[in-house]
Amino acid sequence: RDNDAQSNEQPQHTVALSDFWIGRCPVTNTQFRTFVDDQGYAQRKYWSAGGWRWRSGKWQSDLSFYNSETQASVREWLEKRPVSRRDLPYFWKDAKWNAPEHPVVGVCWFEAEAYANWLGQATGGAFRLPREAEWEKAARGDQGLIYPWGDTWEVGRCNTSEGGAGKTTPVGQYSPSGDSPYGCADMAGNVWEWCQDWYDAGEYVRRAGQALIDPTGPAQGKARLVRGGSWYDDRSLIRCAYRLRLVPDYFLSTLGFRLALSPIPV
Repeated sequence: RDNDAQSNEQPQHTVALSDFWIGRCPVTNTQFRTFVDDQGYAQRKYWSAGGWRWRSGKWQSDLSFYNSETQASVREWLEKRPVSRRDLPYFWKDAKWNAPEHPVVGVCWFEAEAYANWLGQATGGAFRLPREAEWEKAARGDQGLIYPWGDTWEVGRCNTSEGGAGKTTPVGQYSPSGDSPYGCADMAGNVWEWCQDWYDAGEYVRRAGQALIDPTGPAQGKARLVRGGSWYDDRSLIRCAYRLRLVPDYFLSTLGFRLALSPIPV
């Protein structure tokens, strides 16, 4: 039993998933640089309709699910990124965050989506952001572990505030001791990771008693899901089941992503 479980993580329910692959680590600055160097930000073909609206300054997130004080804070932060600063990750030129093998940060959901589309077009693979259920399966394994390595918290298995790094660390630095049952690294701590799904606080309640196969989350929403916690957060937020919502144009030094891949039908 997880005594830290939040209301939006319940009730527990059973989900069946089709085969998929997921990145062993979050996408690094080195990997993202290839997208930048290939002029990915300038090419409309890699961006969804909403993503291109964000890229060209026409997107405006609905902040109404926040209280008034948080709305003001979020709006003030988003204003730090005018269109002129939407052609690179926000922290791209900051030496504290741009080390080659560290996870790329300062990317919003739309940038992560565009990178996945670019990689898919470049390789012929069906790359995308992981669905929330896929991310959680990769992090917890079949046994539904509280942390990727087990049910007991241990300092030193991941990059969180308890460890005192104070910033991102190279991906895989805590392997293999912090890896999930599937060998995925950094699924607890280092950076939060964007998921494909929209967030809805009542989604799990609606699923109760159903036999679900490949759930994709709500068809629409105001915020996207992020999972995994970060270097800034403590143990309570890096549990595999913890669910956080952020508007899709949000960007932080604690926020990155990893990719998933669906098998191509034969």
